[in-house]
Amino acid sequence: MLWEEGVESYDMNQQELFTLRAILLWTINDFLAYGNLSSCVVKGYFACPICGEDTYSHRLKHGKKNSYTGHRRFLSCNHSFRKQKKAFNGEQEFGSTSQPLSGEEILRKIDVICNSWGKNKITRGKLNVKTTNCWKKKSIFFDLEYWKYLYVRHNLDVMHKEKNVCESIIGTLLNIPGKTKDGLNSCLDLMEMGLRCELGPRFEANRTYLPPTCYTLSKVEKKVFCQTLSQLKVPEGYCSNMRNLVSMEDLKLYGLKSHDYHPLMQQLLPVSLQSVLPKHVRHAICRLSFFFNALCSKVVDVPALDKLQNDVVVTLCFLEKYFLPSFFDIMLHLTVHLVREERDDLRATQNSEVSIIASTLQIASAKDQNPVFGELCFYGIITKIWDLDYTKFRILVFKCDWVDNRNDIKFDDLGFTLVDFNKTAHKSDPFILASQAKQVFYVQDQHDPRWSVVLSTPQKDFLDRERGDDLVDNFIEHHPFIGALPQVEEFDAMDDLDAISM
Repeated sequence: MLWEEGVESYDMNQQELFTLRAILLWTINDFLAYGNLSSCVVKGYFACPICGEDTYSHRLKHGKKNSYTGHRRFLSCNHSFRKQKKAFNGEQEFGSTSQPLSGEEILRKIDVICNSWGKNKITRGKLNVKTTNCWKKKSIFFDLEYWKYLYVRHNLDVMHKEKNVCESIIGTLLNIPGKTKDGLNSCLDLMEMGLRCELGPRFEANRTYLPPTCYTLSKVEKKVFCQTLSQLKVPEGYCSNMRNLVSMEDLKLYGLKSHDYHPLMQQLLPVSLQSVLPKHVRHAICRLSFFFNALCSKVVDVPALDKLQNDVVVTLCFLEKYFLPSFFDIMLHLTVHLVREERDDLRATQNSEVSIIASTLQIASAKDQNPVFGELCFYGIITKIWDLDYTKFRILVFKCDWVDNRNDIKFDDLGFTLVDFNKTAHKSDPFILASQAKQVFYVQDQHDPRWSVVLSTPQKDFLDRERGDDLVDNFIEHHPFIGALPQVEEFDAMDDLDAISM
């Protein structure tokens, strides 16, 4: 009715009547609901609704599930990863990806499907996991005459994906029963494929020994990882109290909600992995965290989306090198398609840490001593809050201890900003207006306790909060990054000649 007939409405600006029509642009759901609404399968060989019948997957004999690898197909034709064999699945990759089907093409495919309504007949015998079609029925949304012309009809909830991906990473790193993607069956599947023979299980005296992989954490490293999270003091409303979610006895995390995985995946996970894991594995995981951080930005830089797509493809290829095939479930594979949706959619707390960006006179270089104006970011801790009452108006002023920008600020190899509060500076100018401050918080560095990592809090939409809207998209940004993601040559420790787990 709202599309075909519309509703008569009045335009106050033009002072005239017009016919208001409404359409359904898209749906946003988790993956299971995505399958129900779009009528596509969400498991088996064709579980990816974007790749469809071109989904790259193979059945793991011992793990009894499908693995979705083959992300080299998304790389450029001349990328070096395409010719590597041992580091991946033992074969070179020269294939390419096909364009997603349009709504009209999908409609032609599902128009010929005949549905058998009612309960399915009980079949006995071996389960046939090899399906021949990625569509179950005709979606009722195609009854809308405009539905087949929409470019993106269904979207995945990115927080649902973040939760599943982060849960797989943490479960595998901490070897949490029921959550880990590693184990005896995973190693047996690897042997079945003839890959990384050094990771094969060893059977000794009625015991099975699994060699450590490049992502295996020792007990000491697990303790460091969990201790970093348990000692976090974050601003109010940032996430749940991590101390209540970390078990130092069992060295695992439990009871996390989707809104806890959101900051954990984007910010806290890279910080917690600073002093554990080999560098190449740690950087690969951090690249995935930075991808989700950029994807969830409120301000979308459209020209940068192509680079973001290339970055996530390379990141998934890195993960294929280091993790076992069982790690790559459909949720991790769907990460490669998130940029497509983005392009078309367009009191255990600490609240006293702030930063301010100010224009200051700076010396350009040692050779050029002429002062020039430039922006510098200053980091501090609020020591006092003054409320200046001028009768007709009031002004809030913060008195802060500031870090020395010349000697007590540095950047690590991932682009994080680190500050040292053992010495303070700018004591003659400690005050700023509250309106000038931007809230941050500090996490103690694992390598050197004197230094702290600077992280930003979500930008909160207070207008939405006043209206009682709890579903506000709080954008989390890293603070700040000094460059792009690490390049391949900087940390890739596995090539085709030496394809072993380090």
